Amino acid sequence: MKIIQQNEKSLVLKNSNVVSIIIGIGFAFVGAFIAYESSATNGFGGIETWLPIIFSLVGIAVVVFSRSKMFDFDKERGKFTIKKKGLFGTAANEYGFGDIAGIELSEQYRSETVQQGNVSVSRPELFENLSVAMKDGRRIGLDSGRAGFATIGGISVGNRGRQDLGQTMASFIGVPFNKISALGGKGSGLTGGGIINN
Repeated sequence: MKIIQQNEKSLVLKNSNVVSIIIGIGFAFVGAFIAYESSATNGFGGIETWLPIIFSLVGIAVVVFSRSKMFDFDKERGKFTIKKKGLFGTAANEYGFGDIAGIELSEQYRSETVQQGNVSVSRPELFENLSVAMKDGRRIGLDSGRAGFATIGGISVGNRGRQDLGQTMASFIGVPFNKISALGGKGSGLTGGGIINN
């Protein structure tokens, strides 16, 4: 997630789907190539042909269903708009600034098992979720992934930290920024329900 426009009246952030599209196209081409090579040497049929076709279809599905998201905070209108753009068009959800309780960054440790030689080692990794906390208790998910990274197309890449982005959004809207620590510490104490992944 990155800021693409910032001035005194507008703050616009974008989560791109470019990586998803590249991965999907790669899957489709590799699957098609393997299917072609397999059918040329073994004829059509059998798992050697069907598996690559399924691989290609998964790649095509990733491209077709990938979406980019734009988050537009407009001070003049007092509105927060989420625009989702994909192959099948654009959808938008709009919320008033008055409905926003704050911006929230929650941290959670997750265990990841890695192989070190002949030994499996479990190590904790810190994951973050940046969301808009609504006064009715809903959370609107903006960005999530490993701490210190941003997620683009489901893949974590280095970027401006979620905490910096959250503080920038909160300051722009004029609402509190709340960081909920993985160790149980809380900031301003925003409470409420689950996260909506828009």
